[in-house]
Amino acid sequence: MQSYGLARLDMLPLCHSLAYNTTATSLDLSQNRLLENVLPNIQAMMNDNSFIGSIDLSRNNLTGPGLKSLQVMLSNNYTLTSLNLSHCRLLDSDAPALAAVIEISLNLRSLSLAHNELSECGKLLGGVLADSEGLEALDLSWNTFRSKSAKELLLGLRKNTRLRRLELAWNSLGPDTAVALRDLLKKNSAIIELDVSHNRLSDNNMKPIGLGLTKNQTLEKLWIGHNPVTPVGALALIRALPKASVNLVDLSEIEVSSDFVKLKDKLNPEAITVIHGTVNKDMVLIVPTPKKKRG
Repeated sequence: MQSYGLARLDMLPLCHSLAYNTTATSLDLSQNRLLENVLPNIQAMMNDNSFIGSIDLSRNNLTGPGLKSLQVMLSNNYTLTSLNLSHCRLLDSDAPALAAVIEISLNLRSLSLAHNELSECGKLLGGVLADSEGLEALDLSWNTFRSKSAKELLLGLRKNTRLRRLELAWNSLGPDTAVALRDLLKKNSAIIELDVSHNRLSDNNMKPIGLGLTKNQTLEKLWIGHNPVTPVGALALIRALPKASVNLVDLSEIEVSSDFVKLKDKLNPEAITVIHGTVNKDMVLIVPTPKKKRG
């Protein structure tokens, strides 16, 4: 039912027909210009349907009090495992309802809140994510978490024991989150894939992140490219990789030095893949130790 331009009146018969449908396992209502006032209809339908496991509500305008219906829906439903709320114009004012959804839904495994306008609700979302026992994949990319809010979000995620994939790309984490990212990597023992690309991370973030990687035994893939990191920061990160268990580090569009390439060549290519930007062959950052003269 994607891109049908459905209105609230259209949703009533649709939800009624789906309530007792036993063959549909997914529902795609994306790009229909739906408003939050249709959510109670979807909630009522899901109260009776025990077969739909995935709902895509992306690219609708769902900001507003109707989001509370999602909390009620998930508290009574045990089959829904995937919910897509990306591109739904969600605001910080919607965060309490979103937090309730995360807190109440023990069976929800995948949640996308990407491409919204969430910014200053890091503490609230981080608080419920710390104790979440259901979610395994969370997409918060293309929001504007930054500074204090970003650190509070990362603090909660650090304590999570279930999340496997975390997407934070295209936020504004910035250099102030160096310690928070280090601690996330040091203390979280669940996340397997982490994307922090396009986040204004700087050279100051690279050494702490490298330290975090050396203490982490579960992370397999790290996307950290497209950040304003210089060859100096890239070198600080790769120096930590021999002691890390990660098998993919993506530094796309980050320039590296010839020293970086030498260290990369010493890594076992069967154990780890390192992707990076252009190589500045004229840049030497590691000064060779001069040989002592005999006599």
